[in-house]
Amino acid sequence: HLIRRVHSGDAFYALSGAVSRAAAAAANSNAVASELDLTLRYPVDRYLLLATGFSYVSAGTFIKQVGAASGSTKSIRFGYLTLQYTL
Repeated sequence: HLIRRVHSGDAFYALSGAVSRAAAAAANSNAVASELDLTLRYPVDRYLLLATGFSYVSAGTFIKQVGAASGSTKSIRFGYLTLQYTL
């Protein structure tokens, strides 16, 4: 996934619609972040689906220019495991 701003003069918004990162004069890039997801799915039976995955999120140029909420622009890596039950 590529996460980008629509216009270089626009802010970056949270899910709530609030401004998460205001646009700065020095922030001329639209690239907020990029994400790579790898997922493995295993159907246990006709009702259960087991899935596991790994995600890697890398800060884009915009975040590096204006700074991250935590003050860090390090990459984020995380794994996950899900179990889906369907009636």
